[in-house]
Amino acid sequence: MTSNKLKTNNEIRKAVIKEFKCIKNSDPLKYLSKGFNRHSHILVTNEDDNEYFVVVHKDLLDYYLKNSK
Repeated sequence: MTSNKLKTNNEIRKAVIKEFKCIKNSDPLKYLSKGFNRHSHILVTNEDDNEYFVVVHKDLLDYYLKNSK
């Protein structure tokens, strides 16, 4: 990003560093959970709405705590 090679109309994937794992929003949660074994951040794509979310381990834990009641 700092080398000015990216433009505002480029896809987000061009800016993502290789430490990110990409999964789809429709994938099972176990893919997200297993992804955190090797990656600190995961890029979740919602291809229907063309949205992207960066998820960290705390987000997954918060989801489990919120939905376990």
